[in-house]
Amino acid sequence: MAIFNSLRGVFRAFGIGFIVAVHLVPIIIGVVFFKKKLAWTLRQRQRIARHIVWFLNIKIHTSGTPTDGNFLFISNHRSYADPIISACSVAFLPVAKAEVANWPLIGWGARITGVLYVKRENKQSRADTRTAIREGLKAGDPLLIYPEGTTSSDLLTLPFRASAFQVASELGILVVPITLFYGDPEDSWGGKESFAAHFLNTFGKRKMNVWVDFGAPILEANWEQLLAKTQKAIDAKLVELKEKNG
Repeated sequence: MAIFNSLRGVFRAFGIGFIVAVHLVPIIIGVVFFKKKLAWTLRQRQRIARHIVWFLNIKIHTSGTPTDGNFLFISNHRSYADPIISACSVAFLPVAKAEVANWPLIGWGARITGVLYVKRENKQSRADTRTAIREGLKAGDPLLIYPEGTTSSDLLTLPFRASAFQVASELGILVVPITLFYGDPEDSWGGKESFAAHFLNTFGKRKMNVWVDFGAPILEANWEQLLAKTQKAIDAKLVELKEKNG
């Protein structure tokens, strides 16, 4: 069974590469030759995400009301599949770790369709990213942030970083909490195994179940209260989903 799962994982890895490559061709043509705007590329990315989720046999159980618009989406972070799963329901510009840019095809595809990369150990990069977040929200773009800064297999969230909440409160932007809960705890990537090993172990299984909840938008002039309310909402939903589906 383990060997079969590994073979399935390898097949799916190549399959994802094929899906991304096929979809990137018209996107590149649209951006380079027809000057398509960000909203168009985000819709194309949704199509890619939905095809990948179908190919990986991921069953997404959605609750709440997914809404597109000029929001700051805040999510807990469990796996590198998180943005693909969230993108099936809402359009957003993600903020990602700089190393994602080096992932085969996925990193390049993210750059083409829109992403803000940040080197978390680099103060200047973090400052540049904060500026980009402010400019993006002011321009009306939807942004997705993982304020924990890394993936975790813990039930509750790690401490949230403040920057995005400071910008949102300053600009009066609504924050939408997104809660992700994986049915199998082993689907969460705690960073103890390599990218490749985790991919084969997780996506080599026949199917996955993921619960995604879109919370009520939060508006708060005080960034500390905004952060606290958002994290409390996500943690409470994680406990609820664990009790129902864990």
